[in-house]
Amino acid sequence: MWWVGLTNTPRQDTKDYKWTDGTAHDDTILPWKKGQPDNGGYGEHCGEFWNRELNDDNCDNKRNYICEKDKYWTIPVNTPPVVIKTNPTPPTRATTLSTSPASSGPTTTLAPPPTIFIPIATRAGVSYVSNSRNIFSAGCMSSMTDCSGKPEGDYQNCAGCSVYATCAVSGFYTRPCPQYLKWDDNLKSCQFRSSTCFGP
Repeated sequence: MWWVGLTNTPRQDTKDYKWTDGTAHDDTILPWKKGQPDNGGYGEHCGEFWNRELNDDNCDNKRNYICEKDKYWTIPVNTPPVVIKTNPTPPTRATTLSTSPASSGPTTTLAPPPTIFIPIATRAGVSYVSNSRNIFSAGCMSSMTDCSGKPEGDYQNCAGCSVYATCAVSGFYTRPCPQYLKWDDNLKSCQFRSSTCFGP
């Protein structure tokens, strides 16, 4: 059960639930449990998220909570694509060239793999950084020098997507994400997909 910032106080009934920003609750987006809200005991005026639905409960009960945060960045409009050149690998496509009467048969050459163009959104005012294996759309940190002027905390590490950097008074630390996860510098956590690191 989680508090989600939904209440109808100072009312004393089951109507007019609103989010903390004043927006009215929409049942089609996040429905109430069947029979809820019921204002049980005449003291339930806060919405809690319970088993994928809402339930009303006493606002004084201690619960974990879910907070809404502003996005760290917005997707820029008309961002030029970042060019990713594929590594030289054994070619996979064959091209038949014209033959002359003197040749013994068609000549086959192997074509190189194509260059891939992928648009990558970056934070406004921040240019992307890349190394030989990864592209960091929000920049990255590689040493204590990069921590200068930054608050203590966790940041994208230039060593790769599966690690992150911690800037602390005691030093610069490289920390691993759990297996199969990548650091997302917008969310400040390890995620299955990262919006700030592209690569292995």
